[in-house]
Amino acid sequence: MALTVIAAIAVLRLFQQRRTPQSVLAWLIFFATWPWVALPLFLLLGVRKERIPVQLVIRPGEERLAHPPPLAQNLCALGAPPAMSGNKVHVIADSDEAAAAIDRLIDGARETLDVATYLIQPDDIGAAFVERLAARARDGLRVRLLIDRLGGGRRRPKAALREFAAAGGELQFFPRLFQGPPISQMNLRNHRKMMIADGSRVLTGGRNIGRDYLGASGDPEVWRDLTLELEGPVAHLHPQVFASNWEGEVRQGERPFTDGAGISQLVVAGPDTGTDILHDGLVHAIHAARERIWIVTPYFVPTEALAGALSIAARRGLDVRIILPQRSNHMVADIARGSFLRNLSEDGCRVICLPETMIHAKAGLIDDAAWVGSANFDARSMLLNFETVVFLYDRASVARVSDWAADLAAEGRSGMQEGGRVRKAAEKVLSLWAPIL
Repeated sequence: MALTVIAAIAVLRLFQQRRTPQSVLAWLIFFATWPWVALPLFLLLGVRKERIPVQLVIRPGEERLAHPPPLAQNLCALGAPPAMSGNKVHVIADSDEAAAAIDRLIDGARETLDVATYLIQPDDIGAAFVERLAARARDGLRVRLLIDRLGGGRRRPKAALREFAAAGGELQFFPRLFQGPPISQMNLRNHRKMMIADGSRVLTGGRNIGRDYLGASGDPEVWRDLTLELEGPVAHLHPQVFASNWEGEVRQGERPFTDGAGISQLVVAGPDTGTDILHDGLVHAIHAARERIWIVTPYFVPTEALAGALSIAARRGLDVRIILPQRSNHMVADIARGSFLRNLSEDGCRVICLPETMIHAKAGLIDDAAWVGSANFDARSMLLNFETVVFLYDRASVARVSDWAADLAAEGRSGMQEGGRVRKAAEKVLSLWAPIL
């Protein structure tokens, strides 16, 4: 009787939420196969939109475009802030250059440093990063550090973090325990990566902190990734996003004159948005694409809508490329992607795998626009995690991402490896669980 009541509550709550049919089916199968496990987990972890939507406010005087690109217009119509000009945008692929940019940002801050990251690895690079933040806190700056509880809560540089707190730094793990109802958000990862100096200069993208991300350039063990260095109107929006996760005040820096030619647009995804702006915007953009769709991602477990859009684009004759590592650091995701990739390859998509390198970057190009951010091309990033993505529309920034992606593709191997019956069966089964992987 008790199980029946719990099941009824869970199913009612499941159908009240905005979910894809794929997600609903995955949970219903879970309920039916392992009810004593699935039902309590769903009641604790199955929420998707429970937070008050973050409202990003454009400050007076920010440079809106008189004639924005069609993709920017559509993202704005779906709820994103408008694309704005006057940004300084630096696309950083090299890990040494990314580490130097982090040092510049930390050393150049005058009053505040706000850092959000999924994880900080417990190695020499992770510890040194936290120690640099502690040193700035001792200098009298207000330094706030936000780490995801699951991603960074288990393995982290504990001694350095204790030193950081002792130096006056403010540390939070997300979600916060025993404050309000965060236990229902334990499945909602804060995957955003932001470093904000004085509310006006920003580093963002795919990199976490540690040797995998910021080790020496040329080391085959260092993951391939992208970082954006931003100043200007789009950078000024990031403190509001950070505050939505920190649940504290928004600290806007002064608005210095930025002589930049970059045209950029910030898109926020997650439980603190009322709708799925990033997911829906990409679905529409793929359907509207005219020439090319290039996707770079470590994990490819898309929603049915995204997979269908890519299939149609390939069958329309567009240049559709999916660039990813031969093996990522998540075996289950590698198996789950197989069914999607095999189907898309049959439809004409070019699947390109790098055999000796882990790609961690989350980026893409559709015609003459590009994006770089924290969101993987999977259902979890698109529909569950807290994510940020910056869309780029100026020619120089798009060319930089395009050249980088083309170089990656040249290193890779095209085509899907043959899989046996057991492998293909496992791929089919795990693809059903895509929404909760």
